[in-house]
This record gives sequence, C-alpha cells and structure tokens, in this order.
Amino acid sequence: MRAISRLPGRGQARSHGPIAPLLSVGALLLAMTVQAAPAGAASRIVTVPRSNIVPASLGSGGVPHPFGSTSSTPLGRQSGGMVYDFAMRSTVLFGGLGTEVFLNDTWTWNGATWTQLRPASSPDRRFGFGMAYDAARRQVVLFGGDDTGSGAGLNDTWTFDGTNWTRRHPANSPGPRTAMGMAYDAARQRVVLFGGSHAPFPVLGDTWTWDGTNWRQLHPAASPSPRAAFTMSYDAARKRIVLFSGQNFGFLTDTWSWDGTNWRQEHPATSPPGRSDPGMAFDAATHQTVLFGGFVLGGFYGDTWVWNGTNWRQLFPSDSPSERSDMGFSYNPGARVVLLFGGAGWEGRLNDTWRWDGTTWSQYLVSVGHTQGRRSDERPGGSL
Repeated sequence: MRAISRLPGRGQARSHGPIAPLLSVGALLLAMTVQAAPAGAASRIVTVPRSNIVPASLGSGGVPHPFGSTSSTPLGRQSGGMVYDFAMRSTVLFGGLGTEVFLNDTWTWNGATWTQLRPASSPDRRFGFGMAYDAARRQVVLFGGDDTGSGAGLNDTWTFDGTNWTRRHPANSPGPRTAMGMAYDAARQRVVLFGGSHAPFPVLGDTWTWDGTNWRQLHPAASPSPRAAFTMSYDAARKRIVLFSGQNFGFLTDTWSWDGTNWRQEHPATSPPGRSDPGMAFDAATHQTVLFGGFVLGGFYGDTWVWNGTNWRQLFPSDSPSERSDMGFSYNPGARVVLLFGGAGWEGRLNDTWRWDGTTWSQYLVSVGHTQGRRSDERPGGSL
C-alpha cells in the first residue's frame, strides 16, 4: 500500500495511526517545534485518509503477524539495527520494535533472500540501540537501547561474529541510552558513538570510541549540540563520519562531520528539512551519502537526498518506498546498492525490502511465510 495524498513543500499531516509508538524512542523530547523547510525544498510529507491506513496490528500488506510467529521475511519493525558484515558478505538485521513486542531476532540478507539465524546467545530484545560493523575486528558491535519503553536505556555492549552474540565487559562504557548515533570510522579503525537519550535526564552530546576491547570518551574542541534520534554514517570518499539532524526540543537541520579528532559543522547551501530517524548510508558506487525519509510531528518523509561532502541535493526518483522513518538502511558492496528494510509509516510497522541503485528505488519481491512457532525473542515482560 502506498500513501496517495502528497503535498508540495513541507505540508502538514494529521497525527494518528502509528505515530505515538514511534515517539517512544525520544520519550524525553517534549514540546518539540518544527523547523521551517529551506526555500525550494520539495520534501514529501503526506496527509493520508484514515481509510488508507492499515491498522498497526497488521504487517505489510495487511497480513497479521501474531506474537510467536516465524516467517521467511523478518517481521515488520522500526528502530532495529542493520549493517553489512564484510566477513559474512551479508547484511545483518537485529531486533527492533515490532507490533506490540520488542524483538531480538537475528537475520541475514544475501542479496535475494532473508534467512533467520539461531545464535546460542543473543542480547535481550530491545529497540533504539546503536549498531555498526567493526571491519578491523570483523564483527558487528551493538550498544545500549531500550528494553522497557521507559526511555531509561541500557549500556551493555555485544559483538556478533557471524555465528553467535557475545556480551562484552569493557572497563569503561558510555552511560545508559537509546536513540544514539553509531558508525564505524574506517580510517581510524574505531566505532564512534555520539549522543542519544537517557530518561529522565536531558539528551546527551558526548563522543565515545570502541577499539574492540574498551570504550574511551573523547573531548573534542567542537561538537554537535546534544540530541537524539539523528543519523550517522561513514563517508569513505572523504574519510569522515557524517551526522545529520535529530531532536532536542525541536527538529534540528544541521550537518556535522568527524575526522577522528574533532567535529566540524558543515554549512551547505541547501539542506533537507529537520527530522528524526531518517535512513542514511554511504553509496560507494556514486561516492555520495544517501538519506531517505524520517519523521516530523504530523507526518513522515519519503524524500531522497544525497550529500557530496559539500552540499545536499534532493533527488526525484521515478519510484520510491512509502513515507517512513526508523528503517534499516545500509550499503551492500556486493550488489552496489543501498538496502532499505521496514520502518514505521502510515501502514504501521513495515517489512518490505528496497534497493537504491544511484538513480531510483526498486522493491525486492520477497516471498513471505506465516508459519507458527516459537520465536527467539520470546521472554516475559517484553510486550508493550
């Protein structure tokens, strides 16, 4: 199902459907104000008639996803983690917020099909965590998140070697948080973590790095303002991490980059409107960072932008995923495409899979099964 009604410019959208659960990752960010869109920006924010909305208890296509089911496609979800694992040559998807349940299932995508893995141990089910692939140590790194919906956050560190998840016990660690940014800095061979939210305290603005054994807090001379629910990815062409937008009693519109020592604010001539939880990844085929979607009070974005290290430029592809936020978003170097999975949109929590080839979006046709059985995320106290 695709949203039908699109408005020119920023537009407004009615607040209903799955928006309330989406805000749980930013539970502290109250009294938010919306920044004005830059002149000439034609972002897609939609107003959708209630008759066009699939109830939140249904998955993509209106098919029920009962608690405890398994399928050949991951359940619809938002605020999970998705990264490309170079050692496995597959994309890894973990956890997130499903329909009335927190998840801790692990899946891989090989370019054509999703496969659910059954590791002997896994992090507890959660959403809003940070996840990045540590290429130097050939493992996925996961930190924090929320397993109760309270916004208080976790501060545990886990690594995944392609077979099993292992809890790590570093001597130093960032404090509990959710809705943080996390990306791998390939030039410095460190995972970088910034910001996030820890209820009932204000949003955070600290910078940490992970070296495979321990976390270390850095104290750069300049830094983005404290924020949560933003996006971060590594720009391999310019050897810098890019950070965009987020929330802190409003939707921010600034762009920052990290060089391993300091944060630098960029000053592009044009920029996407402020938002929370867009998808962002570096497209190595085009040497540009790609941004899609996001959330603003009143609606979801469905726009596509690219960052070339100096400026943002909006693209207008012939086809596109429906408006959404909090989706899985990562680059697949084997297929030379950006992969998008799921997210939260007007239809509820989605489980569709899309690819960006540098010119347009196209949807993968993935078979969906609905067999009953025990799911690995099943433990007491996790339903919403």
